[in-house]
Amino acid sequence: MRSPSSAPLSGAVGLLAIGGPPLGGKSVLAAALADVLPNAIRLEATDDLSREAPYWVPESPDRRPVSRPGKHLLERARRVWRQSSAGRRPTLIVVTRFGTAADRRRAKVYAALAGMPFLFVEAIAADAQALRRIPARLLEPRELELRLRRYERARRAYAPLRRPEAMVLPGLSVRRVLSDLDASLTRVLSVWGLP
Repeated sequence: MRSPSSAPLSGAVGLLAIGGPPLGGKSVLAAALADVLPNAIRLEATDDLSREAPYWVPESPDRRPVSRPGKHLLERARRVWRQSSAGRRPTLIVVTRFGTAADRRRAKVYAALAGMPFLFVEAIAADAQALRRIPARLLEPRELELRLRRYERARRAYAPLRRPEAMVLPGLSVRRVLSDLDASLTRVLSVWGLP
């Protein structure tokens, strides 16, 4: 893997949508990609198990939970893309659950309407790895139980990327983000068209 101090890669720009169930490594992968992709801009909705309203967008002025973070972030990505000059196009990394096939299709449509190259990446961790990310020692038993229930509910509600959909999007699934970030990063970069 390229170290964070390495020079960013030159090459592909466009919309890189990263989705998956909660605690799957979406933010970890997005941070690693932002370190190596040219002119990368990360737009992310926090997938928070500590609240019933699951998402909030850190850069929103009132920091209120939003019910459709994907739509909010895709609108913002399209504005950023349109405002950039042709010679300085960014790589827009949009991170949220994208929990249904319709959410992922919507991302592809936004990219197509704006004329952006597009790739969807699904980040999924094994339950054991994902659950280790909940800070059990720092929580009261009742709060821990509540977060575990929210995790289970969100995990069940997530509709995984299936092969026919992956071929149409285009998209790929990386399942070892938390255990092997280097391999996940290399795979995404190669599909994105970078060495």
